[in-house]
Amino acid sequence: MSCDGALREEPVLTTQHAETISPRQLERRERVCAIGFSPDPERVLRYASQAAKAVRANLTLVHVIPASAPDLPVQLDLEEHVQSAKREAASRRIEELQGAAGSHAPVRIAIGAVGHLRDLTYAVVRDAPCPVLSV
Repeated sequence: MSCDGALREEPVLTTQHAETISPRQLERRERVCAIGFSPDPERVLRYASQAAKAVRANLTLVHVIPASAPDLPVQLDLEEHVQSAKREAASRRIEELQGAAGSHAPVRIAIGAVGHLRDLTYAVVRDAPCPVLSV
């Protein structure tokens, strides 16, 4: 909570089994930021970019486009066209966000299951072999 009483979300750094290991310097020079389009992707991207720059790390952005339901009867060429259009739209949106956030990170766009945020966040923190920053 801020001084003016407004509720504020602050970044949280978590480490697997933190209570059983001693803290050590974050030596990895590669950072990955999963970027979505809601609720505030520009803030997340700006934070990730500044954090990577502060430790002279390389930043890569990852965006996942939800795959179509497998049980829908869709023609293969139509599905490829739809996925290509979604990739292009996501790429343009991320380019706009990077311009606003002052980032120049390479982007990887994948198509697959996105999952529910709470479940996904827990799984990433639980299974990650490295520290995870939740913004």
